[in-house]
Amino acid sequence: MIAGIHDLWAEQNLPPSREFGMDFYVRDNYMNARFFVLAPSETMFDYYLALLDQPGAFDPNYPEQNLLNCAHRIDGRMPWRDVGRHWDQKGARRAEYEGGVKSVHQKWWVSMGDEVLDGYVANILRDMKHFVELAEHKL
Repeated sequence: MIAGIHDLWAEQNLPPSREFGMDFYVRDNYMNARFFVLAPSETMFDYYLALLDQPGAFDPNYPEQNLLNCAHRIDGRMPWRDVGRHWDQKGARRAEYEGGVKSVHQKWWVSMGDEVLDGYVANILRDMKHFVELAEHKL
């Protein structure tokens, strides 16, 4: 089992490619590896390693992401499932935060262009830094 979110940017901006035996980068087909949930197993790990040993099995431009898209392609025996946009969004706006989005793909050192969101990010970064400092102190 693997579930994730569509990579809308790739689906809308990259040309479809059949070079690797399937339609990469087409709408409703391509999962982004920035946020996914899976049920790991040693058997699946071995399968992923076997795919790595097959030159040309998938587009190496986004290696981990395209490996997962190859192994869990929509037209395959183990297709990935969509978890929905409420779980993760790229560069979310305040409306998404207020609507309950669970995670955001963001370059945290770049302003989100909203004082409230930038303050929220600053608070989380401060809390994370404090957590790391506590963990290092316990070592």
